[in-house]
Amino acid sequence: MNSAIKKNFPIILIVCLFGCASGPDIVSTDKNNTRFSNAETREICIDNPTMISGDYFRERQQTPSLNLGQLLASKKKSSSDQKNLEKKVEQLQQEVASIKNSPDTLKTIKKNLPEHNNVKVKIGLLIDKTSISPANIHYLSSAAVKLESKMPMVLVNNDEIYETLAKSQDIENKDLYRTSGILTVYPGIRMLVLVENFKFPDICPGMASAKISIVDSGLFHRYQSMNIKMPVKNAGDIGKFTENIMYSALGKAVKASKISPWFCRIFSKEKNLFYINAGKKTGLKKGDLLKIISGGKLIKSPAGIPAGWIPGQEKGILKVDLLFGKDFAECSLTKGKEPCTEDLLVNNP
Repeated sequence: MNSAIKKNFPIILIVCLFGCASGPDIVSTDKNNTRFSNAETREICIDNPTMISGDYFRERQQTPSLNLGQLLASKKKSSSDQKNLEKKVEQLQQEVASIKNSPDTLKTIKKNLPEHNNVKVKIGLLIDKTSISPANIHYLSSAAVKLESKMPMVLVNNDEIYETLAKSQDIENKDLYRTSGILTVYPGIRMLVLVENFKFPDICPGMASAKISIVDSGLFHRYQSMNIKMPVKNAGDIGKFTENIMYSALGKAVKASKISPWFCRIFSKEKNLFYINAGKKTGLKKGDLLKIISGGKLIKSPAGIPAGWIPGQEKGILKVDLLFGKDFAECSLTKGKEPCTEDLLVNNP
């Protein structure tokens, strides 16, 4: 080692260790002619690191798998634990079956998943085509379609999402932040259910597995992934597993949307007319009034879990004049300032 370097090595080491200790000044809320303020940049890049670039099918911290087969077969578990686990699996299967057969159970489900002032939340189902077979994509999509009428939601299926994103590279690049930003404007997805992995055993009996993530596209928050494994004895169990997975994921997405009031956005403007990403299927009616809210703030617990949402400033009111297309509406401004795509349109009862 050079004698000069040896002599100054302690000083160099101290500079390396402490020279960058202070944090970046990114707390300012001034936008400075840019789209995002420093505080907003921190929210995107630091508070929600999994929402920006990178592989949205990769978690930064792996979630332990819930291996039901191992839990049931383990000799180390007490008999009471085994019975409780078996009861939970059986109960989940019975709940899915009851959706089809019992009107009373359907009323109970709707009661436990209350609607936002009689409007439904728009949920997107995005299935990773690079890791899931076409046959399994069909199973998942079919199960989701059957559940759409059983829950207070409007389903945007996998094909429609891929069609919407066909002109961009966000699906190929797996950029979840940009993907969610596009979909929350058009076709207006609030909650995004990502099926990242879904496999059945080649030969029964065997183990089926799934990995599913739920993303609040409207508020840009990703919830912890669900990793589930379940033993399947025959082809009938495969169908039950698929229904169980979709019922659980869609139900969690609907419940997670309740962190804030229902809202939609404009996706296009023509003179004094505004076209919004919600309509008849969502539950809007001609003459409905929508408050124009200038954003809001998602409040999180110390663990990073959403605890509540504080709405921004009210800037005007839109009136629904016409319902059209798959689930869209034409509106006019009745009061205040015109909305932009970043503004939230909240149902005004």
